[in-house]
Amino acid sequence: MHTLWGEIAYQIGGIEGYSLLRDSDEQKVSPGTDVIEKLIKKEPTVIILDEIAQYLRRAKAITVGKSDLSEQVVAFLFALMDSTAACNNMVFVYTLASISDTFGAETSDLKEALQTSARQARVISPSTDIEIYNIVKQRILANKQELDRAVDIAREHLAIQNILKSPNRQQDLSENQRKQMRERGGEKDLATRVALTNAYRHLFYPTNDPMKAPKGLLHFTLPAEATGDVKGNKKQQDVILKVLKDCQKIRSEDAAPFAPAYILQKVWLAGIDHWTTKALREEFAKNLGLNMLLDADIPKLRETIRRGIQERQWDLKVGNNVYIRADDGNLPSLPDPIEFSDRMELYRRRILKSPEPRVIELNAQVMPSSEVAKPVRLRWRSQGALTVRLYQDGVPIAGEFLPSGDYATPILQTTSFKIVADYGNGETAEKETQAVITSYSNASVTSSITNGHEAATIFEVKPETIEESGTVNASFTAFSDRCSDYKVKGIQTIEIAVDQVMDYRKITTAFPLLGKFNFEIDQKATIQIDEQFVRLDYQGSLRGFQSFLTPVNALLGNRPLAN
Repeated sequence: MHTLWGEIAYQIGGIEGYSLLRDSDEQKVSPGTDVIEKLIKKEPTVIILDEIAQYLRRAKAITVGKSDLSEQVVAFLFALMDSTAACNNMVFVYTLASISDTFGAETSDLKEALQTSARQARVISPSTDIEIYNIVKQRILANKQELDRAVDIAREHLAIQNILKSPNRQQDLSENQRKQMRERGGEKDLATRVALTNAYRHLFYPTNDPMKAPKGLLHFTLPAEATGDVKGNKKQQDVILKVLKDCQKIRSEDAAPFAPAYILQKVWLAGIDHWTTKALREEFAKNLGLNMLLDADIPKLRETIRRGIQERQWDLKVGNNVYIRADDGNLPSLPDPIEFSDRMELYRRRILKSPEPRVIELNAQVMPSSEVAKPVRLRWRSQGALTVRLYQDGVPIAGEFLPSGDYATPILQTTSFKIVADYGNGETAEKETQAVITSYSNASVTSSITNGHEAATIFEVKPETIEESGTVNASFTAFSDRCSDYKVKGIQTIEIAVDQVMDYRKITTAFPLLGKFNFEIDQKATIQIDEQFVRLDYQGSLRGFQSFLTPVNALLGNRPLAN
């Protein structure tokens, strides 16, 4: 057997099962879902892959065609997940190590590939935020000899209590015997407490001391006076926490947050340029030389992360947003709260780059008109924005607007227009322009000014807008002729409206021919089947439009009317 799927097939179905995947195994090519379904049949099946990142590294060294075996492994995982989702008798479980592990690069590649796929999965963390006491109390071990003695004393104590609580047995005893029994019961009660205290006095806690604790655990014997009066979990917890504090394994409640320099020197793993906030927190549990984190330490660790960013010790990335303290002191508003998750990543300085300034394009064009109220057409583009708001002379314009779009309205005088783009996480940008109407005694001149430059007026001979209608071919031919007649040097926007599926496909087929130009697509498509319809909007680059076009063409395959 040469591959992962070959081994799985053999373990599930023996020689017969392996024969189904033999060709795929020998050629080192991932099998499809149909073969996996034949292998599983209807039998209840559980497939467990542990530490798959380690196997992926070895697979990278094996050449398969023009790539390597690791790509086929990922393809097999996708096929396995698809098969699991399609049947009710199979469970697929896989484990991934932390990105700070030896095979962190392969783990990151797998996480990225699996997260960007559409496969369903349930992620289970091997450890949760359990109170420190619930973890440490499991490390208080009993001395077996002392424990056996405590059990014997406890049994005798219970037997005496049963006699003292039984009226029938009390009648068989004389007054002197009953008195002796009560005294003996009191002695055994104390003896039981002392015996249990002596048995459970051994605390083992993690430490990085090769001389005193070669196996990573240090033994501490709890003093009898500290544990003799324990009643309930609360006081037992207090005893344990006090010992751990004395042993400098936990910090006091009033301790200051960790200094960012301490994190860089003692906690941040050497050779790692970036890691998640979740990995940072987990390092306190993995590194035997660090303090254990209590619940009270978590807010302090969040404060340390903020200070590290503010003091230029490290930078933060959350999705596509980066938070870097610039040389002039400017710093975007940090996320609140700081999460300990895979979504938030900390980078050493000078690795992340400050984001490019947000660019908003805004133009207000006053159209020629003999009416008193002049029509003005507003166009804007704010790439990457989530939402935009429009203002006219400081007053919000009602309605919902896309990150790129246009808006028309009449004006009676010079008017100021502003767009405010919201990019999420409190990041906004704005741009303002004016639509100018200049009045004379017998005429009025209209223009638009953007960034101090006056746009074309109605006295310009060449029009700024060219409109054509008809078939796709006829419209583009007429448009080309007029561009030639007017000696057009540049085209800012092309707007196309079609109501036939064939015309729509002609246009989208021509888009790849424009690949050498840097342009954005703004499309609104309404696809109707009988009385039902779906409306799809797209704004973005040509490259992203290709993935958008796939579901649209699938819907068009039902021969609807597209507007």
